[in-house]
Amino acid sequence: MRLPKRQSHELRRDTSDEPIYLTPEGKRKLERDLLRLDTKERPEAIQDVSQAVQKGDLSENAEYQEARSRLSRIEARIHRIREKLTYAMIIKRPKSGQIDIGSVVTLSVNKSKKTYAIVGSQEVNAARGRISYVSPLGSALMGRKKGETVNVQTESGTVLYSIQDVK
Repeated sequence: MRLPKRQSHELRRDTSDEPIYLTPEGKRKLERDLLRLDTKERPEAIQDVSQAVQKGDLSENAEYQEARSRLSRIEARIHRIREKLTYAMIIKRPKSGQIDIGSVVTLSVNKSKKTYAIVGSQEVNAARGRISYVSPLGSALMGRKKGETVNVQTESGTVLYSIQDVK
């Protein structure tokens, strides 16, 4: 059985209004991923497709179908990374003392200190202390300075954060 060919929604341009903000490290990571996909994974997938084609009837060749699917996923990932890199705005740490995208902020909450980097939505990783500027905490911090306090509404109630340091 042959699968229908459809244009993947992943290949369409992301038309959301939010710009693609990347840190220099985030850009380098995407460039490394692109290089790996382009020079290692894509050639391997092409070779797998080629070997599967040699095995005969493509309509009932599950190995061929899987190889084509893998190649398609790799091509889509390459396309998404190239698009992100094309439209990315590289963020730099602000020097104004005001919290903005790229700032590293130390907060005091419930007698403990936490440090967060304010990043774009492409690089969010809360476990590693990287929060989006559009998240509830990130948006509450934007434009604030050291010494100020912010109230953030969470599922469990309002939490008071005190800004200890801004880098």
